[in-house]
Amino acid sequence: MNRVLPKNIRCISWMPIQNHLFSARFDCITRTYRYFFPKGNLNITVRQGLDQGFSFQRGQVYKDQEKEEPSVINELLNLYCSKTQYTPAIAFHLNLYHGEFRDKSEQKTMNECQQEIRDLRDLTKWLYKENNLRRLIEILQSEWSQAQIKAIMIRSTLDDLEQLLEKKFNAFDVNFQTSLLQDDVKSKSYQKLMNRKICGKWK
Repeated sequence: MNRVLPKNIRCISWMPIQNHLFSARFDCITRTYRYFFPKGNLNITVRQGLDQGFSFQRGQVYKDQEKEEPSVINELLNLYCSKTQYTPAIAFHLNLYHGEFRDKSEQKTMNECQQEIRDLRDLTKWLYKENNLRRLIEILQSEWSQAQIKAIMIRSTLDDLEQLLEKKFNAFDVNFQTSLLQDDVKSKSYQKLMNRKICGKWK
């Protein structure tokens, strides 16, 4: 399977399913996401205590930059049928890390011939192959090495430029790392999210 998948998608293991109606999407009961952010000027202490995620990543980024109060996430969640006008933060730093599935699918059987599989446990065991795991490790080690070399080269250039900026213009505040999380046009003056115009109700 990995031979036909894109390079950035790899199958680590697979599981035989007893019921062909089992849905990896609809029979998933929990999902664990991991978010990766550059520290930059983000308030990591606040994030660790109040992280909510979801589609409010934009508010989270603003909160971490201390442009918003820590309560802004709860306020956004309490809007229910409406939302403030903001563009979602880009999602490349978001990683679906793990999923849990129910033992028995809740998908309805299409006909009575499926009656005999209703009493069976749909899930079995994950199956792994050593060669596949070794190959995946090899690929990721290669990508990690390339990324690290590129990061070190860029960091070296940044050090030189930051020192030059400080020497020529006595400037120190050059934390722009988090700008990559925001793809909208930056305004000269920041307007708090809850003071912005409210969009119409969700449909």
